[in-house]
Formats: sequence, C-alpha cells, structure tokens
Amino acid sequence: MTSLLPAVAHAQPVTGARGTVDFTLTTTQPCTSAGFTYKASFRNPTNPGADPPPLRRLVIKGAEGSAIDTQVTTRCQVSDAKLRQEGEAACPPASRIGGGSAKVKASLLPTVSYRSVLFNADHDQLELLTGAPPAPNVVVHGYIKGDIIDSPIPTCINGGYVPKDCPTDQATLLSNTLSAPALTTGSGATRRAYFTTPPTCPSSGMWQTPVTFFYGDGVEETLVTEQPCVAPAKARPSLSVRIAAPRARAARGLRALRVSVRVRGAPVARRVRAAVRRIGRNGKPGRVRGRLRRPVTVRGKRVVALRLRRRGLSRGRYEVAVRAPGLRRTVRRFTVR
Repeated sequence: MTSLLPAVAHAQPVTGARGTVDFTLTTTQPCTSAGFTYKASFRNPTNPGADPPPLRRLVIKGAEGSAIDTQVTTRCQVSDAKLRQEGEAACPPASRIGGGSAKVKASLLPTVSYRSVLFNADHDQLELLTGAPPAPNVVVHGYIKGDIIDSPIPTCINGGYVPKDCPTDQATLLSNTLSAPALTTGSGATRRAYFTTPPTCPSSGMWQTPVTFFYGDGVEETLVTEQPCVAPAKARPSLSVRIAAPRARAARGLRALRVSVRVRGAPVARRVRAAVRRIGRNGKPGRVRGRLRRPVTVRGKRVVALRLRRRGLSRGRYEVAVRAPGLRRTVRRFTVR
C-alpha cells in the first residue's frame, strides 16, 4: 500500500491537562470499511517549558459496535528483534497498513524525529519507528482485543519497558501521528474490511472513541474523541400492487378487478384509493374504468376490489394506480390478452 487516503469525517481535537488527541475516520457511514487518522501531542501540566510526563501506555476504545479484522490481509510474523534489525524489509509488503511519524525526547539528548510504518499482525498492529542514526529502531505493539487497541509504550532508550529493561523512564513521547486508509478484500458476500464502523449512527450524530493515556507518574487521563456519522436515509413509505391479469374470456364478465395492495415502510396506510384505467395508443392512461367505492385502510397487505364502471374489460393494456396521503403513489400495468 503506497498511499494514504485523506480523512473526510472531520471532528474537533480534544484537549486535556496533559495532551491533545484527535481520532478521525474516512467515512460517516455506518457498517462501512473505514480508514483512520490518529494524532496526539503531550505537554507538561505545570511547566509548559519542560518535557511532558513519560507516556507508558495508550488504550483506544473503538466506538460501540466497531470491529477490527486482522485476518483481512497478510500478517507480519517476525520477532521484535528481527524487525528492529532489518527494518521494513522484515515484513511482507502486503502486511503494511499505514504509517506516520513521532517525536521522542530522551533524557539529556536532543529530540528525535521518527518515521513510522504500521504493519498488520495477529490481533496486533506493529509500528516500526525509524530515526536518523544513532537513534535505534523502535517497535511499538497495538494489541487488539475486540474493539480495543492496547499499546504499551517503550520508555527505555534501548526500546524496552520499565522496569524490565531500565529502572526508570528514559524517553518521553512528545507527539505521534498514524494514518491508515480503508482496507477491504473480496467482493459481494465475501467482502471483508480491516476496520468497520458501527452498524448504526446514534441520535447525536457522533460516534465516540475514548482514548486513555497512562503516565509514568501514575496519572491516568481519558479523552473522548468524536467522529461524525450519518444515519442512512429512510425510504419514503410506499404502496405496492400485485395483480393477476385476467384472460380475455374471463375479463369480459368481470364486475370487479381484485388487486393485492401492500404498504411498505409504515405500519399502516389510511385512506388508500385505487383506480384502473385503459392505456391509449399514445401510451397514456385514458378514462377510469373502475375504482374503489370508498377509501380503505391497509395494514401490511390487503386484497381490494375495484368496481368497474361497465361490466368486463376488453383486450388491451391497463394500469392500476394506488395512492394514499403521505405515501408514494404506485402504478402497475397489465395486459388483457
């Protein structure tokens, strides 16, 4: 994957005492494959000129009903050591799902700017950060548990974690950006998406994605980001008509034409009217040949009888038109042979 799609479902960044975070999706449609952009920056809550507290863990809780499927594309199945040593070449190209950047400040050292590449793994997102020498390559995991991405943040200069790999925090994350385009495989019934938005859009018109930061000094901060969504437009309620076209011999003796009327998109249709007309040579309906004697109410489906003005229908083309207040008018044509 060589390019990243721009996010289109814009929302406002959320700011807390220690950081600002923005999580954006590439779609506003429910139950749709989506890409995302994640941006975060951090600050010292008491001294703006000092480094922020070291971030040790990041947890992103997807909007209720969202889903991540790591089986959609190729997985990178290598050890952290091999990925740090060999870089991007250690993972199959098809396992790359995105990328971004990060800035890290190590104790008593200048800020290091990293370029990052995101790979798909088994219920995991592997982020490889590569900086200018002598900065070592760093691997960050985003473990996927249902709709949660849980990322331990290495704060040791060697890329390890406190206290296993170093006694205290040696590096501080200043900012981080990650983007990934929508990724799908297959088509029709076999179509699958890496990330799928929730099946519905709440009445607020916003999905909520909480992001929780865990700092080295024991402080925990949760910022709730919002992504705009749009509920699918509801189809206007309508009526449908079914009719068994009579043959000429039977049609000659008809006193009433029986049709089946069904209401769709509404529990009931009141004051339903219907009429049958002969179609002229110009293709346009002519005079009314029969109609309902009085308006009726339809719940679900109902068979109604259109009383004919004169007995019988001759050979030719006809149409039945049905209407009701607030519903879409429907027309069904048939031929008497």
